Amino acid sequence: MSRLLIIMTLLMVGIFPAAGGERHFYTPIHDAGWRTDTGVLQCSLSQQIPNFGTVTFTSYAGGNFTLMYNLEREKPVRPVQKAVLSAEPPPWRQNIRASEITTTTLVPGKKAIIFSRDAALRALYELEKGMAPTLHFADWVDARDQMRVTTTAVRLKEALTEFQVCSGNLHPDGFEDVNRRTLYFKPDNIELNPKYYEDLNRIADYVKVDDAIERVVIKGYADDRGPEQYNEELSQMRVDTIRNYLLDRGVSEGKLVSIYFGEMQAKSSGRSEDRRVEIELIRESS
Repeated sequence: MSRLLIIMTLLMVGIFPAAGGERHFYTPIHDAGWRTDTGVLQCSLSQQIPNFGTVTFTSYAGGNFTLMYNLEREKPVRPVQKAVLSAEPPPWRQNIRASEITTTTLVPGKKAIIFSRDAALRALYELEKGMAPTLHFADWVDARDQMRVTTTAVRLKEALTEFQVCSGNLHPDGFEDVNRRTLYFKPDNIELNPKYYEDLNRIADYVKVDDAIERVVIKGYADDRGPEQYNEELSQMRVDTIRNYLLDRGVSEGKLVSIYFGEMQAKSSGRSEDRRVEIELIRESS
């Protein structure tokens, strides 16, 4: 029996010889596959690794992209331990050299090992070429054994296409792109500066697609010039200006929360920074 045939047979039954002092986690060929989950704010492409957990590529609205190795259960990871992510050839393409993608430091007690955009995109690129992104790190107990977690490109094509289509249709903004906006006003004025239209439009459009947004908090302020009662009413009218704009853009009235501070938090007399409205989005997980 040829060496290639032996390797293929071992992979089919989920057995592959590991070097001494090494534990190898991977999905046998007959079980290998990828799952795609789609949405307006994020898309994910994942593979289940038996006895280890899940490996997931995630594309987010706003352009963020990650690769996460999520352990099935918390492991007592030793402090200050380096992990290496590499692109390795599958057993039937051993004429190709492996290459390092990046390194990271594992955090004790964490169930997830996360790689940021550049490393994640590189890993997906290597996977698409037929390579096997592989995570290397020392074992969780005493670091005597080396751990390998390998993903395979087997049955990737259809799921990858769906993932790429989903990523291309994501909402243009992410949560951090629209959260915590400050809008300034002229003295004794409640008129909205047209330069803020785009910011408010983006906020409204995002709130309508993110079901996790529970509240849109609008806080109004005024400087301390003039009577205190006048400044309180002025801050309220400024909030109402923003509130009405968001309502006109289709934001649910039930999500809008108005707070008026008047001159209570004025920094100093007549400062332009005090004549403002702040907008904050509150999510379920916040």
